[in-house]
Amino acid sequence: MVIVDPITGAPFPGNVIPSNRIYAPGKTILNFLPAPNTTAGGNPYNYSSQVPSSYPRSENILRGDWQIKPTVRLSVRWVYNRDDQQFAYGTTTASWNWPLTITDRKNGPGSVPTISLTNSFTPTMVNEFIFGAGRGGVTIAPSDDKATRSVTGINTPLLYPDANTSN
Repeated sequence: MVIVDPITGAPFPGNVIPSNRIYAPGKTILNFLPAPNTTAGGNPYNYSSQVPSSYPRSENILRGDWQIKPTVRLSVRWVYNRDDQQFAYGTTTASWNWPLTITDRKNGPGSVPTISLTNSFTPTMVNEFIFGAGRGGVTIAPSDDKATRSVTGINTPLLYPDANTSN
């Protein structure tokens, strides 16, 4: 393969592009990527890694039932949960982490208190009142700043610079 200078149409001397002709932000991006560490799989697949994902999760459930009388029951319960998935290779929703900046996906904490009151008027007529409220959230973000523009030195122009208030 001969590398041709797009300006002159002539091949580059020694088939090497001079360093002053390489787009500086592009070179920074290439330097940011990990160096090849394997030849298995041929040229397209020259980097191999095995970093496990972490998924600490907890869920606490508290429940109380009170049979007020034979036809009336009151139940209360509270569920509190949270998890913190840490993906070494990104997620389907956010993969800005390459190379190997952990993507942290935090669910919750979620809190769901519920109360229910059941009254059996007759064997065929039952009234049940249930009230519950839930609160939770999801946060997906890198766990560190390894992939930020300020740390990597990548200064490619932003398509919408006003939309990126961080670095």
